[in-house]
Parts: sequence; structure tokens; C-alpha cells
Amino acid sequence: MRRFTGIVSLFSVLLTSCMNNKQADNFVLPDSLFAMQNLISTAALSNIYYDSLGNVYADSTKKIRFKELSGDQVMSFLQGIDFDSSYLRYTKAHFIARQNPIGDYTPIVVLVNADDYSALQFVLLDKYFKPVAHYCLHGGFCAGPEADDGKIMEYCPEKQSVINGDEIRSYVLHIFVSDDTTVSPATIDSINYMSKVVPTGKIETRQVDSVSYKRLIGNGEFRDL
Repeated sequence: MRRFTGIVSLFSVLLTSCMNNKQADNFVLPDSLFAMQNLISTAALSNIYYDSLGNVYADSTKKIRFKELSGDQVMSFLQGIDFDSSYLRYTKAHFIARQNPIGDYTPIVVLVNADDYSALQFVLLDKYFKPVAHYCLHGGFCAGPEADDGKIMEYCPEKQSVINGDEIRSYVLHIFVSDDTTVSPATIDSINYMSKVVPTGKIETRQVDSVSYKRLIGNGEFRDL
């Protein structure tokens, strides 16, 4: 009986190992999924193009097409990003870039689109291709300008990032304008952040500095400040 129990235990270990290997194999991400390798700056994706079928491209000639995540991949890779996970079922996402490995981790960049939300997400995957951390590189929630007192409106923040190995430098512009932008200049708060992937798989972020300035802009001319 003891020998039989030992054989069963050994079989269970082997079966579990095979299942883990099979699970890892099922989540292998071949290079063919990614139109880009090792994205350095989100500024390279300032213009993303769509066709009438909802396909997403990196160029106006529509030669470089980004591949869409399956529903299972959306639910797996995007659990934990900066909105309610119940929205994931209504979310579309596209593979953008595979980054260079960071230790045992595989970083990828994914374009995420949902109602009032569009963002480039840095997703850190472990060796089993499970997400352990996320970081918003660009975009986020945007439902249009918001008025705080009926006179001052805040545009959706502008965010750009530069990736250098395990470090990400980001800046965010918070733009405030009066109803009559031809009279009063916009107030712009520029904040710089430094983020780093640490060995535990977390992404630690700190504010480096900030500056506030004013600039006269016309209606709608609030980008690239």
C-alpha cells in the first residue's frame, strides 16, 4: 500500500509539472504578435490609425498592423490596470511591442481602448506569462474637459514616457483654461516621474520635480505644450 501511495504521489507531481509546462506553452508570446520591438518612446505612437473595421495601424499607409488580443488574453494580461476590472469584458486591446527582458520578467506594451479610456499600458509578465505589474505610459481616462467652478476647465492630462531598460521616465501635463481662452492664458502644471522595475516585480514610482507656467492658447490648441 505504501508503494502504491508513493507511485500515486510521484504521478501527481509529474502531472502537475506537465500541466504547468502546458500552461506556460499556451501563453507563449511569439515575436510575430508584435509589430514593434523594444519601444523607447511613446512619442513614436503619437499618431495611431484605425480603419472602418476597427483594425489598428502604426502608419497612415496601414502597412503596419497591430494584432488584437483575444478575450482570454485581455482578461489575463489586463487584470489590475487602472480601472474597474468589470470593464474588461467591454475592452479591446492590441499588442504593440515586446520589450527587452528584465531579469526573469517579460515586459510588453499594449494599447487598451474602452469607453472614455485609451492608454498605452506597460505590462510586466512573469515566467508563466502572468501579469505582476502594470504602468500607464500614455493616455488614460478622458471624458472631455471638466469644469471645476464653471469658469475654469481642465483638459484631459497629457502623458508621455521614455523606456530605458528597467526605468521609465514620464511627464504629465495638467492643462487648465478659462472659458474665454482668447483672453486668459492657460495654466499648465508639468510633473516629471521616475519609475523603476524592482526585482520583486513591482514598479516603484516617485515624483522627480514639477513646474507651473502659463501660455496663451486658442480653443482646442492644448496639445504638444
